[in-house]
Amino acid sequence: MSTLKTDIGTPEKANLMKPLTNAYQDAAKKQKRDRLIEDHMEYVRQVCGTLCKRLPGTVDLQNLQSAGMVGLIQAAQKFDESKGINFKTYSYPRIRGAIIDEIRRNSPLTQKAMHLVGKVRTALETLEPPATTEAIAAAAKITLQEVDECLLAMQIATPQNCDEAGSVADREITPDTALEQQERIELLTAAIENLPERDRYVVQMYYNEELRLKEIGAVLNISESRVSRVLANAELQLREMIRRSENGID
Repeated sequence: MSTLKTDIGTPEKANLMKPLTNAYQDAAKKQKRDRLIEDHMEYVRQVCGTLCKRLPGTVDLQNLQSAGMVGLIQAAQKFDESKGINFKTYSYPRIRGAIIDEIRRNSPLTQKAMHLVGKVRTALETLEPPATTEAIAAAAKITLQEVDECLLAMQIATPQNCDEAGSVADREITPDTALEQQERIELLTAAIENLPERDRYVVQMYYNEELRLKEIGAVLNISESRVSRVLANAELQLREMIRRSENGID
């Protein structure tokens, strides 16, 4: 009786094994992707909660969290751990961008608001830093109240593309970029210290203590809308202080 002999090293055998190897690798990738998604669902809720602190209480939080999950899934699909980037760092701009895109879709600005936002942006591009709300109002030929409203609206009107925002996370972290990040942190710290006292308190309570606008208003005995305007104005001052420093203006 003859016996059937096989050689596992033959090309024929290798061709038979290739689909199995590919299937195994695909299954392993899917398992890693699913684990990333499962392990960071709470992170999506945290990012969403932070963004929603500035939004009206009527906002559909569950809908925004669903949008954030889409960003998380996209990040998990594109993530390459061989680049040495932390997944939270990589996924944050995609999660945030997806949530803000959803906010914009459900909170469209009026034609008049968009027109005023355009005027404020043009003024910011032409004015020497640091641009104050008074200077913006004069350059744009609008009232101070309209400037305040535009600063708030710009947070929603600013386009957020997930892939473009994610390009920062995709960049290789080098000593130069690490130094640049440290310098920006130092600039921001100094800028916060130079804010008016009330504005500084608002920024610290909002970002460090993570209080909601209503809670900050109760502490300072001002309305929630006023807190929102103070915060928007403080953020403008911070951006302008940093812009002045980066442009070498004393």
